[in-house]
Amino acid sequence: MGTTALLMTFCVCVFVCPTPNQACPTGCTCTSSGDDAHCVGVCPSAIDDNAVTKLHLSNCHCGARIERSAFRHLTNLRELEIKSCGYTSIFDNAFADTQLTKLDLGGTVDWQCDCDSLWLAKFLAGSLGSVSPRCSLSTSDLKNSVAQLEATCPTSTTTTTESANNDDTASDDGINPVLIIGSVAGLSVVVWGAILAVCLIKKNKRTSRQVSHESSNEKSIDTADEQTFKQDHPNNPTGYYYDERPATMTTRRSDPAISLMF
Repeated sequence: MGTTALLMTFCVCVFVCPTPNQACPTGCTCTSSGDDAHCVGVCPSAIDDNAVTKLHLSNCHCGARIERSAFRHLTNLRELEIKSCGYTSIFDNAFADTQLTKLDLGGTVDWQCDCDSLWLAKFLAGSLGSVSPRCSLSTSDLKNSVAQLEATCPTSTTTTTESANNDDTASDDGINPVLIIGSVAGLSVVVWGAILAVCLIKKNKRTSRQVSHESSNEKSIDTADEQTFKQDHPNNPTGYYYDERPATMTTRRSDPAISLMF
């Protein structure tokens, strides 16, 4: 009886009771389900467990700015708390891969409240329960600086236009490989076209010269045959041809019996 009860208790613990820290990222402590992680001295980019929905970072001195790819593996992250990590700014779209709805940056007193942080100020102002950092050059916090930043910062359209102009300028200053390939291809077509035209012209001249030469030869042959015929068969005044050249035309003309008509 005692053995059976012990075996049943073991099976219940194996299949029902969760294993502590089963899905917890390295260097962190988590709840039994592994979705709430507390990490000390761990950079956010080193946390790659997408089961985490709540993340608490502290004393993570990984630079002054949070990179865009810092939370790319935390696709289910909803709440984020950052304390004493030395961050002063964050790239835009850093939370694009997450489902973040609540951000706590309380305790940060030297945040850069400039135009690059306008998007974050709007996020904090529209997120219930979020805590804003304090600006480094004033006593106000970031989410209360939305109106001031919107008044001084360029609009998104202006920024986009300036960025496009800068890209165009960079393209003009640099070498565009597509333009080079197109120019080379066009030049090749022109060169080959010119070569083909020259070959056709030469061929036509050669053919015309050959036809002219053959016509000249035929004309010479016809002329020579005609002259030979006329020499062998001289024509008398009455239209008769003689079978041989007469000694005197007068003698032959007086004797028509020996003349032949051709």
